[in-house]
Amino acid sequence: MYYENEIRKPRDEKIWTHLADYFGVSVGYLLGYNDEIMTFDSGEEFEKEKMRTLNTIFLSELQKSQEKDAIQIDVLAAIKFLESALEKLKKHSKNVKNSYITDLQKALDTLSKIADGLAGKNGSNDK
Repeated sequence: MYYENEIRKPRDEKIWTHLADYFGVSVGYLLGYNDEIMTFDSGEEFEKEKMRTLNTIFLSELQKSQEKDAIQIDVLAAIKFLESALEKLKKHSKNVKNSYITDLQKALDTLSKIADGLAGKNGSNDK
């Protein structure tokens, strides 16, 4: 607050330089003299920074995609397992409570909705 109202200033001008270096901006930007946020000594330096940023974004998105694929595989495996279990229970339904079958069917429906969501389907019944 004191710096904004120009009541106080850092005593050592090197502080401005260190702050500017830390935040990757110019001293003029910190002091409000210009709107240039990032300063680069050369176009090559700018290109390197841009590539680092793009690589970080790309790797992050790739990791999310791989995690989504792994989850999708697990969900599909669970669906197959529940379908198999449900089929066996229905064959031997004399010995099994209907609530078990109903619960398994609900779980299967929920997993199917999750699988559709992961696959990017919007859940509408377009046939």
